[in-house]
Amino acid sequence: MDSKEISKRINEEISKETKRIEKANFDSTPGFFTQGKEIGETAYLNWRFDKETSFEQFCAMGDAYFEPQYYVLWELLHTNTSQKSDGWMFPVIFNTIHGVECYLKGILGALNIIIQRLEGEQDHNKLKFEFKNTHSINKLCDETIAKMEKINEKDDMDCWLNYIEDMNIVKKFITHIYNNTKDVTSFRYPFSTNFDTFFYNSSSQMEKESTEGDAFKKGTTTDELSENVTLDINIYFSWLTKIHQIFKDMYNALGDILTDYC
Repeated sequence: MDSKEISKRINEEISKETKRIEKANFDSTPGFFTQGKEIGETAYLNWRFDKETSFEQFCAMGDAYFEPQYYVLWELLHTNTSQKSDGWMFPVIFNTIHGVECYLKGILGALNIIIQRLEGEQDHNKLKFEFKNTHSINKLCDETIAKMEKINEKDDMDCWLNYIEDMNIVKKFITHIYNNTKDVTSFRYPFSTNFDTFFYNSSSQMEKESTEGDAFKKGTTTDELSENVTLDINIYFSWLTKIHQIFKDMYNALGDILTDYC
């Protein structure tokens, strides 16, 4: 089945389900946190997380946010999506950012345990898996590199310089994002909490106006849109693949190191 046929089949299934639910009685429809009729129709939400370490759970969650992006990007690059990429790239980038955050927090927690061991803590029960309470992937990445540099000074393993080099590639990806926006909520909402525009819609002057009884303020365009703000999906796919591979390799390497230290 070629890419266009797959896209067609997906749209047919959506259409069929839309017609089915129009006739469904949702008052009697069961909730979805339940066992599916078939194993393939059931998601076991505890499967990747139950009885795993904090490090493993954060990296598993990061992986879960990375992997679906390959399928979405493949759809955008290989099928006639009728300009769906203009909208779909927002959740793709948001999910990538969250995947990066999860991986970085998992890695930071592991690095802090390694540092505690190197500084002489021998009691396994006193080892703390911890990281800064922030959603800023920029700050988390800087802290990760700083922790690795600290370990490199104390540890005689040659691998840390390679890990630092890899994390600098992740840092470069993050910089590409922050060079366009200082507020990554721009990939979640079209306006800030103050109804300021973001880098992709700031080319039009938005005038705020409120309507009595309306829960939302409305932005109205007062001049014509200027030059397009564009994103190369192929290049993004390359970056996504590279940083995901870095994180997966880091997960395997730190897992081995933690086994030795703990």
